[in-house]
Amino acid sequence: MWLLRMHVFMGAVIALIYTSSYLKDQLLRQREMAEAMHRLAHTDQLTGGANRRELYSELQKETVKSERYERPLSIIFFDLDNFKSVNDTYGHDCGDGVLREVVEATERVPRNTDRLCRWGGEEFVVLAPETDLQDASRLAERLRTEIANHRSGSAPAVTASLGFAQYEAGDTPETLIKRADQALYKAKILGRNRSEPADWGIGGPIFAPTRTEGRSEPSV
Repeated sequence: MWLLRMHVFMGAVIALIYTSSYLKDQLLRQREMAEAMHRLAHTDQLTGGANRRELYSELQKETVKSERYERPLSIIFFDLDNFKSVNDTYGHDCGDGVLREVVEATERVPRNTDRLCRWGGEEFVVLAPETDLQDASRLAERLRTEIANHRSGSAPAVTASLGFAQYEAGDTPETLIKRADQALYKAKILGRNRSEPADWGIGGPIFAPTRTEGRSEPSV
C-alpha cells in the first residue's frame, strides 16, 4: 500500500513538472511571438528601420519629457527631391534600392540617442532629443550633405530637402510635426537640396498650408 502511494505521488510530481515545463515553454513562445509582432508593427518592411508608428510613439514620450523637464527636442523632416523621376526612369525596384541606400547612409549621421524613421514614401523623420534649433540645423545640413554625396553602384544620385523644428512649450506631437512639415515645404519652394527651419511657434503665422492629399504642390 505504501509503495502504491509512493508511485502515485511520484507520478503526480512528474506530471506537475511536465505541466510546469510545458506552460513555461508556451509562455516563452507567446512572449517571443508578441515581441516579433511588435517589431513587425513598428518596423518599415522595405528599409528595416523604424516606421511611422514607432516614431510617433517615441515622439509622444519625448514631448512629455521635454515639457516636464524643459529640455530641448527637435525633429527633422526630409524628403528626396524629384524621386518620382527615379521610379519613372529606373523602375520601382531601383527606387526601393535608393530608399534603402539613403537609410543606410543617413543612419550613420545622427547620434545613438536620435531616431531615424521612414515616415512614408520617400519621406523620413529624425527625432533628436536634447537638440535645440541650432544643433538641429547642423544635423540637418550633415544629413543633406551625406545624401547628396552618397554614391552606390548604378543607382542614381539623389538630393533631399529638409525642414526642422524645435519643441516649444505647449507643443503636441501633431503641432511639432506640422511645423517641421511646413519648413520642409518651404525648402522645396526655395529650390530643394536645402534645409530650412520652422518660422513660427505655436499659434503663429505659417509659411504655407499643411500639405494634404490632392493639394497642388511644387514637383518633388
